[in-house]
Amino acid sequence: MRKNINLRLLVTSVLVVMFCATLCISCKQSAKSRLVGKWKINGKATVAKMNEETKKMFGGEKMAEQLLGDIKVEYKKNGTYVATNNETGTWSVSADDKMLTTTAKGKKEEQMTIVEISGTQFVVNNVPNISSPVIYEAYK
Repeated sequence: MRKNINLRLLVTSVLVVMFCATLCISCKQSAKSRLVGKWKINGKATVAKMNEETKKMFGGEKMAEQLLGDIKVEYKKNGTYVATNNETGTWSVSADDKMLTTTAKGKKEEQMTIVEISGTQFVVNNVPNISSPVIYEAYK
């Protein structure tokens, strides 16, 4: 009888662990769902990672911080975006969550590597004309 109780307890424990593991795996959000929302570039953090040549291209460190810090973008669920200066276009994330592709109206497609993404920050590389990672922060 004791053996029977131990076996039931073991089976129940295994089922609970399997259920919890399945639940955790299914809760993982994709990069696409985490990108939906409003973002602005953290100018200071982005410029801190730039090389001197890129800073000069922007007119110096302070000017780069100001210009980049003014850039905002809203990624919408329907795969469109609106950015600073009313730039609009489409966006998508690769199936492996590693590439962000944007296409502004009237411009060619741009691909950026997603380095990191959370609910409050995302970082991309390979942004045109910027030699460093670009750091975005969520805002309301």
